[in-house]
Amino acid sequence: MKKIPLNVCFSNEKLDALRLYLNRKNMNLEQEIDEFLEKSYQKIVPSAIRDFISVRQLPEEKSMRKSHISTSHSAKKLNSESEVSAETDDFES
Repeated sequence: MKKIPLNVCFSNEKLDALRLYLNRKNMNLEQEIDEFLEKSYQKIVPSAIRDFISVRQLPEEKSMRKSHISTSHSAKKLNSESEVSAETDDFES
C-alpha cells in the first residue's frame, strides 16, 4: 500500500521529552505513531470499508509484483544477451 507523509505540529519541548523517554524504553516515535494510526483505523473505520480497501489492495500488490518480476526478468535477459554478444565478439577477434 502506498504511504503518504503526515505533517503534525507539536511543541518542540514536548517532542524532545517524548523522544527522550521513548529512547529510554527502546521505543521509536514513528513506530508508535504508526501503531496508533493503525489502531485508530481499526477502531473507527467500519469493517465493511476496511474489507473493501484490503480487497482493492490485492490487485495493486499483485500487479506491482508482476511488474517487478517482469522488470528483473527483462534485465536478466538483456544481461545474458550482452554476455553472448561479448562472447561472439571475442570469438571473432
